[in-house]
Amino acid sequence: MKHLDLINEFQTLLTQLRHEVESASAMQLYDTHKIAEQVICGVMRELYGFAGLRNLNAEQGNFPGIDLADDTGRIAVQVTATADLSKIKDTLKTFLKHGLHKRYDRLIVYILTAKQDRYSQSAIDAVTNGNFSFSADTDVVDYRDLSQRVPFVSPAQLQAAVNVLKAYLRGIPVGPSDEDIDPPAEPSEVLTGNLVELYFPNVIYVAQVANEIMEKHRKGRARNLRRTIGEFCRQAMTPVPSTYVTYNDNLVTFFDLNTADHPYRYVIEEGGLPRKYPHENSAESTKATKECSNRCCVFHCSTGSTQSGSHGTRTISCSYFCRAIRMVMCVPRCGEVTGSPVVRYSNENTTRRIPPRY
Repeated sequence: MKHLDLINEFQTLLTQLRHEVESASAMQLYDTHKIAEQVICGVMRELYGFAGLRNLNAEQGNFPGIDLADDTGRIAVQVTATADLSKIKDTLKTFLKHGLHKRYDRLIVYILTAKQDRYSQSAIDAVTNGNFSFSADTDVVDYRDLSQRVPFVSPAQLQAAVNVLKAYLRGIPVGPSDEDIDPPAEPSEVLTGNLVELYFPNVIYVAQVANEIMEKHRKGRARNLRRTIGEFCRQAMTPVPSTYVTYNDNLVTFFDLNTADHPYRYVIEEGGLPRKYPHENSAESTKATKECSNRCCVFHCSTGSTQSGSHGTRTISCSYFCRAIRMVMCVPRCGEVTGSPVVRYSNENTTRRIPPRY
């Protein structure tokens, strides 16, 4: 679950902050404490809902008694790495001395390292003397108190708190993959896909392969008649499109073989009468239709290249054509061949011919 991953990430980052503060304190390097004030300000703003919480030291250097405040919520926060009782008492004395108890109803002391197991409430009450209410159990907090609130905040609040910790601890901006896991209320952009419709010709054409080719095929070693036709075309220097299949001694294609200038005129028997069949005429013609579709329908990528490779010509598997006559697919650019399945591009009227192949 994504939310659990987010909780674990928050705990890891908060622990890292604590260890860095402890190390800096041991070396008497207190710049880390100043940065930690800003981190805690952002984290508490998200986890506690203190929307107006801000760093007072940014407005007035070394603000007396407190470091953070939310004037609207009347909340004040002291951020310190010192966890003993004397620090709590000194904070309360300064808080009362400057009359801050009149501006804020609650004072929270956040310990950057780890708070003590218990504090003397009577010693604290002796300092406040009834002028201000401060509880040692609920108003002294550390990383454990923050962690206890995490399971009860929304994913958006938790993600925002994690972003604050990551920005200060890692020094890198939050990337697109780290955005709020909640879906946005309104889409930031509208995407429109390129819709492509495929249409099949109504008939397929069947003609007998030329006797000359069939004689070579029977005498040769090639078992595949297409291979024999390809060898014949290479020798005769008469390339033909590869958009055909063979059954027995016949050539099957979507091209109209009754025209005088069709591309297969050199490989079918001269004087023969090509036949045409509807797709549903027989199981054999249906199978031929699928194989022809597989060989005919070629999509050209955005480069318009017909070379093989990641940006070259791709042949669509015939399994796509077994399910429906009309399809909708998303492709960058497509090819169209007369007599082949018609492919129309929604935003561009482009006609591309399949290059001749042997």
